[in-house]
Amino acid sequence: MHKAKIITVASGKGGVGKSIFCANFAYLLNQMGYKVAILDANFGLPSQDIIFNVTVDKTFTDLLKASADMAEVIIEIKEELYLIPIDSSDEICLYDGKYIVDRFLDETTLLDKIDYLIIDSAPSIDPKTQELFKISDHIIILSTNDPASITSSYTSLKIASKYCDSIGLVLNMTDKKEDATLIFNKIKNIILKHSDNNIEIAYLGYISPSNYISRSSLKRALFVKEYPNSLATYQLNETIYNFFIKLEHKVLNSKVKKSFSVIINHLIEKF
Repeated sequence: MHKAKIITVASGKGGVGKSIFCANFAYLLNQMGYKVAILDANFGLPSQDIIFNVTVDKTFTDLLKASADMAEVIIEIKEELYLIPIDSSDEICLYDGKYIVDRFLDETTLLDKIDYLIIDSAPSIDPKTQELFKISDHIIILSTNDPASITSSYTSLKIASKYCDSIGLVLNMTDKKEDATLIFNKIKNIILKHSDNNIEIAYLGYISPSNYISRSSLKRALFVKEYPNSLATYQLNETIYNFFIKLEHKVLNSKVKKSFSVIINHLIEKF
C-alpha cells in the first residue's frame, strides 16, 4: 500500500471549472504543509501545465510509450508540489483505462513520498475515469447550478458510488450558500429515491462566481495565490476544511487551523 491518499475530482460535463479547482485545491493543501502531486488525467484536453504556467518536456504519454520514466515526467511546481502532465495528442486515447492506471501505479514511487495525489479527470464519466475511481480514496464531484450540470452530477455520483464510499459534492459558480445547499439536497434526495444502495454523499461547499478567478486564469496564475484575501479563496479553504472533517475524518493540525483563521481575519477586516 502506498502512503498517499488519492483524490479524484470529476464532473459529468465540461465547463464547470474542474481543472482550475484542482490546481488551486492542490496549491492550498501544499500551503497547509502537505506534500501534494496533481495528475492531469484530462485525456485529450490537458490544461494543468497552462494553469501552473510551466513548460512541459516529457509527459505521462511518453511513459506509456516507454520513451520516458516517471522521474523525467514529474515537474516540481514548488517545494513539495508536483505536476504529472499529459499531452494533447490522440495517442493517449489508444490506451485503455486499466492499462493507464496500472502503468502509473507500477512506475511511480512518488505515492510513497507524498500525502495527497489530486487527479484532474476528464469531463465525463467514461471507462477511463471509472478506472481512476477504483483506485481513489476519495471522489469529489464538481457541479454548477446549471440544470445540465446538476443532471450530470446525479449520474456521476451514482456511478462513483459503485467504486468508492467517500464521496463529496462541490457547487462551483454558485452565488449563494442557500442555493448550493438546496441543489445538494435535491441531488441527494433523487439519489436516495432511485438508488438501491445507501449512498452517503458529503456536501463540501460552494464557490461563487468571481472576477478574481477569471483574471487569474488570463494571467496563467492561481487565484488563491494572486488573491489570497478574496472570497473565492476563503470559500475554497472552507471546502478543504469540510473535506478534512467529512471525508478524511481527521483532526486538523495547527498549521491548517492557522491557515483558516488568517483568511477569516482578512475577510473580516476587508468586509
